[in-house]
Parts: sequence; structure tokens; C-alpha cells
Amino acid sequence: FVYLSMMIFYMIFSIFVDKTNRVIFYRISMVTTAILVIIIILFGEQLAELLIIAGILHGLSEGLYYSSYNVIKEEMVGKSSIEGFVTATHIVGELVKTICPLLLGLIIDITTFSQTAFIVFAVCAIQFGLSFGIKCQKPKDSHYSLKEYGDQLKKSPVRKELKFLYNICSVHGVTSLTSTLINVYIMMHFGSNFSLGAISAVYAAVAIVSL
Repeated sequence: FVYLSMMIFYMIFSIFVDKTNRVIFYRISMVTTAILVIIIILFGEQLAELLIIAGILHGLSEGLYYSSYNVIKEEMVGKSSIEGFVTATHIVGELVKTICPLLLGLIIDITTFSQTAFIVFAVCAIQFGLSFGIKCQKPKDSHYSLKEYGDQLKKSPVRKELKFLYNICSVHGVTSLTSTLINVYIMMHFGSNFSLGAISAVYAAVAIVSL
């Protein structure tokens, strides 16, 4: 349900992102993500009984974020720099994945869920403030059409490569679902949020080396 709702919301929000300032939707996605994280922290055990709703909320947040972020990234980063930019952001992302699970797991273990939610909200507020440094407006020749995109794919000289890329994306979705189940198993086995964070940090460290 996470990936299904993400796909639906991504396509819907892309239409609105195309018609307005991209940064506005980027900021809305930050607020949505902050609210979602706080809901998960405060009502995690109850959400376990409402997995479909939780999945849809997560997909909503992801779809809103990437529909704006992907456009901003392509418009602000030059083609000659995009490869280095993507690599650098992935490494930074993995570093965050290494540090945050350890910190959050430790904070949850030694404090309360409500205090942890407040910390997460503060971090999101800082991120929201930094977004005002992004200067990205709707270009005059901007145009979004899912149908035209499909027609271009059929005529593309690299059609085979694109088909292969989409297959890789499908595999990535499956492995992401599997890793989530592994995390749940580890958390149940060790009975500690910090232990889950430690295992996640090891996975992230390996990912950084691979990048």
C-alpha cells in the first residue's frame, strides 16, 4: 500500500507541481513528513493494527516529497554535475540513516515517545527554514503530461535501457519491503529500539562503502 499510494499520489501531485512553485509543494511535503513521523512515534502500537492506513499515509508523504524534489533537482543541478550530486546526496543520506536510527533509538529508550516526537518536530522545523534558501520557480516552458511521456518512451532510442531501468526499480521496491520486515524481526528479537538502530547503522555503513 505504501508503493501503490506513492505511485498514485506522485502522479497526482506532479500535475499541481507543474502548475505552481515547486518549492511550495516541497515545503508542504516536509510538514506532511513531520506530522507522519510524529503520528508513528505517538501512536506506533495502534498503527500496527491499521497497517493499510499507515501505508497510505506513508505513500502520501513520499509521493508529495518526490514529485517536488525530483523536479527541483533536475532544474537546479546542471547535467554535467548531476552524477556527482546524486552520489553525494546518497552518501549524505546514508550517513543520516546511520546516525539518526542510533540517536532516535537511544532517545526513545531513555526518554518518552512524546519527547522524541518533539525532537523530530524541531529537526523538521529547521529543515523547513532552510528550504527558504531554495530559489526555484516554474519555468515558462514547463509542461507535464503522462500520456506524452509514455509516447516518448515508445519512440526513445534507448527504449531497451529504460525498460531495464524500470525492472531494476521494481526489484528495488521488493527489496525495500523485505528490508522493512527484517527490521521488524530484529526489533522483536532484540526488544530494543537502540539495537534496531545499531543494525540499521551497519547496513548504512555498507551502503556508503558501496556508493
